[in-house]
Amino acid sequence: MVFAVTMAPIAAIWVYATWIEPRPFWGYFYDPEGIYFFEGLRLLTGHAPLNVDNPGTPVQFLSAVAALFTDRSPAAFDTVRQAGYTIAFGLAAVAVLVFQRTVLRGLPTFAVIASCWLVFAAPQALQRFHIWSPEALVPAVGLFALAALWRALERPDSSRRAMLAGLAVGLCCSVKFTFAGWAPAAIAAVIVATPRGAGRLRNALQVGGGVAAGFVLGTLPAVTRLPDMFLRLVTVSDTEGRGPSGGFAAILHMMGSSRAWHAGLALLLLGTGLTLWRRRRTREDADPVTRGAIVFASVALIAGYAMSSRSPNLRYLLPTSTAALLLLVVCVRTYADTWIGRWLAPTCVMLLFARAVVVDVPGHHALVADTRLDRDALAVAIERLAPPGQPPVVVYGGRAPHPAIALLMFAQTDEQRAAIGAEYPLAGLYRSGSRAPVIPGTTRPWDLVALDAHELADFPDATGDVLAVIPSERKDAPPLLIAGRP
Repeated sequence: MVFAVTMAPIAAIWVYATWIEPRPFWGYFYDPEGIYFFEGLRLLTGHAPLNVDNPGTPVQFLSAVAALFTDRSPAAFDTVRQAGYTIAFGLAAVAVLVFQRTVLRGLPTFAVIASCWLVFAAPQALQRFHIWSPEALVPAVGLFALAALWRALERPDSSRRAMLAGLAVGLCCSVKFTFAGWAPAAIAAVIVATPRGAGRLRNALQVGGGVAAGFVLGTLPAVTRLPDMFLRLVTVSDTEGRGPSGGFAAILHMMGSSRAWHAGLALLLLGTGLTLWRRRRTREDADPVTRGAIVFASVALIAGYAMSSRSPNLRYLLPTSTAALLLLVVCVRTYADTWIGRWLAPTCVMLLFARAVVVDVPGHHALVADTRLDRDALAVAIERLAPPGQPPVVVYGGRAPHPAIALLMFAQTDEQRAAIGAEYPLAGLYRSGSRAPVIPGTTRPWDLVALDAHELADFPDATGDVLAVIPSERKDAPPLLIAGRP
């Protein structure tokens, strides 16, 4: 019953966003979804993936598994991503159940329910839960890893539990490098939880070895690309235009764009400090599990914000937000017999979760509606400006709301591009920096281009005057400029 109540609002939002009002595959988030779909098709041919930035290999592997039951062509994009949403939800549900039966065992019912909502209350957590990318798996792998770590802290003399905790954290890192801070955090946690002289070094080495083994297992399809993965980890600094380029200013920018969440996190930190102060005042030593949980969450928080400061984006904080769940558990366990643990802390989490729902659900509806409006406006303009006599061949830019672009953007083989061209024979793609547009469905020259200002300035062929400007309903999208031949 507790599990059902916990998952009910999450399931309702998931059903709405993936089945009742699904986002069209060509609507905005085809990057990153297209990357993982085509990399999944590549894995089925026996080749290592080309894109290992995240590294995201488990997502690519699950895409390949889903694609096994399709015709393995670009036409399967929608089917595979819908399967991915279902896999992510199923894994998250199992992880919530495991977490409730291990870490949350014995806590008040309201606290058990609300604690799991904290993972989905983080900024962008609900939105990213139905975008087929590494972030969709963060709740599942994160909760599994926290449960494994908790069990290791309960039995610091168990080599098996230490190794399993490391394996789980390593798998997290193979899903997304933003989990990298969890590796030193887990090692530090088992060190402080292990009594002096009782094998601290052994436990640390076992957890560290488990992390390495879990990462290698998670990235096995791309094991030949390991040097590229770590090069990406140490060199990435991509702001994606969302704020300052790095440093403390970037952290402040992220905090300012999610004030409610960070206010809740500040309360968690305050509660943790009061917990430690209370134990010190009563001269009661913190038990090994409490010490390990606080150290793990603290190190993970510091490392997570340090990493995200190089590339400020709220979705990169999702693993950090998940790690903060252990601080909530510590506070609730300490004050379980008082109104603080039974009602105040869970109510604060519930309010954060409610705010996330209020932000993300209307945001999903607006994104779907705006994307369709942009598509309709572009289609009307193309029809109006088309040369007389025959339908025009149109070259679109990389963010144009057109189905062919979502597929051509990440297609890897000539066969895939030919299949896309057969479905959309009059559409082509131009990406800035490329030598020529890709128009796989016809040998006719292009008639019109629909590009943003940067793409139009970079376009290799001569164009005439701009015939129309199509603004986007989305605030973060540049207008498209439609031009013909000179």
